[in-house]
Parts: sequence; C-alpha cells; structure tokens
Amino acid sequence: MDSLVIVVLLILVVVLLASEKISYLGVSVLILSTLTISGILEPSETFANLADPTIMLYVGAFVISSAFIKVGLSDALSRRVLPFLEKWKGSEGIVLFSICILVSILTIFLQAFGVQVAMLTLILTLSRQLGIGKKKALLALGFSATIGSTFTLMGNNVNLLAKAAFEELSPGQSWSFFELSALTAPMGLVMLVVYCFLTSRWLKEEPEEAGEAVEEAEKKTETVSRKKQILVLVVTALFFLAMFLDGKIPVPANVAVLICAAILVLGHVMTSEEVMGSISWPIILFTVSVLSLSSCFMEVGAGEYLSELLVRLLGGQVSLRAIVAIIFIVATLATQLLSNSGTFAICLPIVVDLAVRLQIPVKPVIVSLCLASSCAFLTPLSAPTFPLLATTGKISFREFLVQGIPLTVISAGLCIIFIPILWG
Repeated sequence: MDSLVIVVLLILVVVLLASEKISYLGVSVLILSTLTISGILEPSETFANLADPTIMLYVGAFVISSAFIKVGLSDALSRRVLPFLEKWKGSEGIVLFSICILVSILTIFLQAFGVQVAMLTLILTLSRQLGIGKKKALLALGFSATIGSTFTLMGNNVNLLAKAAFEELSPGQSWSFFELSALTAPMGLVMLVVYCFLTSRWLKEEPEEAGEAVEEAEKKTETVSRKKQILVLVVTALFFLAMFLDGKIPVPANVAVLICAAILVLGHVMTSEEVMGSISWPIILFTVSVLSLSSCFMEVGAGEYLSELLVRLLGGQVSLRAIVAIIFIVATLATQLLSNSGTFAICLPIVVDLAVRLQIPVKPVIVSLCLASSCAFLTPLSAPTFPLLATTGKISFREFLVQGIPLTVISAGLCIIFIPILWG
C-alpha cells in the first residue's frame, strides 16, 4: 500500500508542476502532508531532512550570494569578466557558449553543485550587463554543470559510485579518472552547441527583464569599505573550501555555513535579519519535501518491486544495445524525480543482475546507469540546484521540459550507439 501511495504521489507531483496550477511551496506542503497522514513518515520525521547537510549548503548559497551583492563584489567580478565577453555582446549564442565552456571546465575537477553555487551571482550580473535573458543564462549554468560533471570522476558522486561498484564486481580491473571522457566530452560539446545556438532561442524573455532581481538588489547596495569586501571574499573561500573538503577536515560543510553566517554578522556585513531574509524558505521547504519523497521511495521497497518486474519482463536473451537502451530510458526517467545518487543506488542491483543473467559485460551496463543517472535535464526536480535556478529565473516546469528534451534525446541516442562500441 505504501508503494502505491508513493507512486501515485510522484505522478501527482509531476502533473501539478507541469500544469503550473500550484506553486513549489504548495507542492511541498502536499508531499509532506501526504507522507505524514498516510503514516509513511512519522510526525517527528516530517521535517527531519531540514537537518540534511545539503539543505545547509543551500542556506550558505543564499547567504553568500546576498553578501556578494550587498558589498558590490558581483559588479566587481563582472567587470573583470566583461571585457572578454563584451565584444560578443550582440551574439547571444556565443556568450552563452562561453559561459557553458567555463562552467564545464570547472566541473572537470570540482563538484557540479559547488560550481553552480559559486557562479550563480556572477552569471546573474553578466546576464544583465550583456543583455542575455536571465532564464537562458541560468539554464546554461545548470545544463553545462550537469554535462561537465560527467567528464571525469570528480564532477559528481555518481561517477565515484560507478567506479567503486565496477571495481568491486571486477577484481583486478580499474575505472580511470577519464574513463567516461571519450564519450562524454564530444557528446557534451554537441549538447552545449544545440542549447546555446538553437533551443535557447525558444525561451521567450525580454533582455531588459533579465536582470530585475539583480537590479533590485543593487538598489539596496550600500557603499562599503574595502575591508568588508575582503571579509566577504574570505568567508566565501572558507565556505567553498569546507564544501570541497567535506569529510576531510574536522569542520563539516554544514557547520561551516553557520560559522560563515556568524562571521558576516559579527563583521557588520549583514544583520541577523538580513541573513534570515536572504534565504528563500519556499525553496528550502521544496528541497526538503523532494528529499523525503526520494528516501521514502527506497524505504517502502518500491525499487525492489520494480527490479523484480523488469527482470521478469526481459527474461530471455537480449542484445547489449537493447539492455543499454532499457537502462538508459528507465534510469533517465527515474533521475528526474529522485537524486542521481538515489537513482544509481536503486537501479544498480537491477542492472548487475541483468548483466549476470544475460551473460553480458558488466562495465557497459554500469556506464549506462552512471550516465543515465546524470542525465538530469527535464524537470526542476532533477538536480539539487535546479529548484534554486528555476525560482531565481522564474523558469516554469514546461520551459525546463522543452529545453531538456533535446539534450536528453541527444544523450540517450549517442550513449545507446557508442557505449556498446566503447565498452562492449
């Protein structure tokens, strides 16, 4: 019964978001109240995910972005980058492509989540000054970070999970740092070209409207001392250092967020009221509700039920390319609603069992699942930072879907063609 409730709730959430008849806050209330009333979550667990470290990183992102704008650092950074892009001001596609390449390069060695948080304020400022639509710029940030995260081991956690899973299942064999690059680098380039020069044109947005949020924030910008700007830079560096070294230093990243906020208040950069006011609580609550839905999906055994069903349906002999196609389609759909790590974890036992039963190599199967779990382009639910980008840019569910479909089709098509060739 719990599995049925979860599945129906997932479908209802997608329908409501697609219809745009209810806000993200309304969807959040629906998810959490349904899970609690149905007994899937205990009342004490309803808001338990507020303690999730990812939520505190969101809080840090809001606070740091607000501090950057308040002390004028966003303008200062944009003035450094602007001369390199200004000569292409009349060519929206080239500017978007330049942003995408920069973000993709950063995600080769840094986690995609951190890169998007770090670049958010700068991208908003550049979009205003270069006359680029805010929706287009933010989607360029989100899509390029997601695409770039597949280039190496460091881009996202799924790549590391795939390496660990393969090496455990295949003793003596290894998964290299650039294992996926032969496919993902050229494929990513094609996807970025398609978005920047073709599909981004479908977004309806007046350039002068793109910077409304930034302009409003800049109206409130006060004249600040150089010391306050330096303090904000130091706090930002500490925040990202703690995030990238999380687990390797005594101070966890979520605790570092609180320390950074305290430093900003004690340094008179922001008041405690401004810190609280900078946080978009509807986004925080929406993220909490999605995390709860994802964890409940796994806990009630819905994943196990689906694995048994898929194995039963496939049964006999199936070609490697057909298996790759099935894995890619199923995992890609799942990752639009669940976290990429959650999708990988749920589907891994399924695909390994398929590989063993059908006597096919395990590596192309794990590669397929890894890339499909990271093929998160269709909905604002599909990546941790996408709710933040969607609300900041006022990007509707339908706009996300329309922009994401071509990228998903390209990724699926090229993976289905080349994974059996490269790893079969």
